[in-house]
Amino acid sequence: MDRRLSEYLHQLKTAAQDSIQFVDGISYTDFQADTKTQRAVTMNLVILGEAAAKIEEHFPEFAVAHPEIAWTAIRGMRNRIVHEYFILNFETIWTTVEAELPRLMRQVESVLQSEP
Repeated sequence: MDRRLSEYLHQLKTAAQDSIQFVDGISYTDFQADTKTQRAVTMNLVILGEAAAKIEEHFPEFAVAHPEIAWTAIRGMRNRIVHEYFILNFETIWTTVEAELPRLMRQVESVLQSEP
């Protein structure tokens, strides 16, 4: 596997893992009241989007070969955060961290283990 591709995949995995850890043990109500955690999580979602964009740009054949990873949705979330920062929907962000990021981590781990 290309070194840069591996780095982007590890960035995906790390940003997802960090976001999950940031909200571990807190409720959605706590998350709504915790600006620091909100900003940490949203920054990780931006990192996820950047890594996904780099993979699609520099390794399009890899992205096509792994449709189980929602490349476009990851980039879309990043774009919404960056361009609509003052009107973020924290319920969507919470749901993403709770439901989607664990699945993304499993997908990336699987890819990393299966690629030479």
